[in-house]
Amino acid sequence: MPLSHVEMMENNVKYKQGKKPLKSPYSGASLDTLAQLGTNSKKRPCKCCSSAEAEEDFKLNKGTSVNDKKSLQNRAKRKYLGSALSLGLVQVAEEKRDLLEQCDIEQYNIEQKKVRSYWNMYHCARKVETAEGRATTKYCKNRLCIVCNSIRTAVLINTYQPIIDKWEQPQFVTLTITNVKAEYLKSSILEMQKIFNDIKETIKKRLKRANLPPMKGLRKMECTYSPIRTDYHPHYHLIIEGKENSEEFLNLWLERTKHLVTDREGQNIKDAKEGTLQELFKYFTKVVSSGKNKNDRFILLEPLDVISRAIEGTRTFQSFGFKLPKEEPKQATEEQEGEQQTDQEPDAFVWVQEYSDWVSPITGDMLSGYEATEGMKDIIKTMITTKTKSKQINST
Repeated sequence: MPLSHVEMMENNVKYKQGKKPLKSPYSGASLDTLAQLGTNSKKRPCKCCSSAEAEEDFKLNKGTSVNDKKSLQNRAKRKYLGSALSLGLVQVAEEKRDLLEQCDIEQYNIEQKKVRSYWNMYHCARKVETAEGRATTKYCKNRLCIVCNSIRTAVLINTYQPIIDKWEQPQFVTLTITNVKAEYLKSSILEMQKIFNDIKETIKKRLKRANLPPMKGLRKMECTYSPIRTDYHPHYHLIIEGKENSEEFLNLWLERTKHLVTDREGQNIKDAKEGTLQELFKYFTKVVSSGKNKNDRFILLEPLDVISRAIEGTRTFQSFGFKLPKEEPKQATEEQEGEQQTDQEPDAFVWVQEYSDWVSPITGDMLSGYEATEGMKDIIKTMITTKTKSKQINST
């Protein structure tokens, strides 16, 4: 019988220095309570998440068919990478927390919340129950969680695609600022948000005075990291109805960000085409970075932690100028699941990283049949690092 996921983690995952095992702060607690249920976070937000993050909650469907092996294997692939990623982020956060333990209790407690947030991400979809042909689980809804982001993306696309399809002239707009260093990322994002809202209100008033319909649009914040330059690139992707509104928005952006933008490069307007929503709703940051040689791929934990902290308390997604219809939006069917009440006693499968699958502790059966490729194993073994690898990246 294979070790449980937690036993495997405690036995095999240690700090690089001192060989100190990584310990979950929830020792002794039921692991099933570590990830949020499929409920509305507006009413009961996770203690580790900001209220703004809770507003971006996604709704859950009634599970995935146990016969849909493709969906289960895709989720297992994300879980395999996400488990290793979250443990790395736990280590980064614990190291920052432990530096403060003796000198700043208040800041220490703040750092401890971040540690809990990453542990919550680690336990996401840890246990899957199957009953009446459906597989259900619980999710953390952390913004860096690879499993949850696939669900969130599918839900947003299915929710807003019917609305965008009715617009006569949707435009895909990109608004950027000059790259910034880590210490300026949070303040830059907040300033971008303020400028964005001011422009939105300015255009709203102009249209109202002219007795024109309000500007409709979607806004998504994205932030990427450059391992070569060792700086960060926060920017907005938008879909705005109407070319005139889009051009005015861009012109006002350039006018009000002269201290943040060196030139017009990076700003762009183009017709929104098929696949634009996928571009808009993709993850707010790239987990994998590339060096000068595109074949060199790295997962850099420290920059991901910096980005995660910078977007705390902000909304990465926002719609404006319209309201969603009252009827329930379409749900993602391939990447989505939630709790389902049944009379049948469910079978439980627990995630085991060593086997890259959920395993029945009773029969030893695997749920999805996913087998991690050598390439995926290589990412786990060699590409997740707490360093920026600047020298190595720049030399390739």
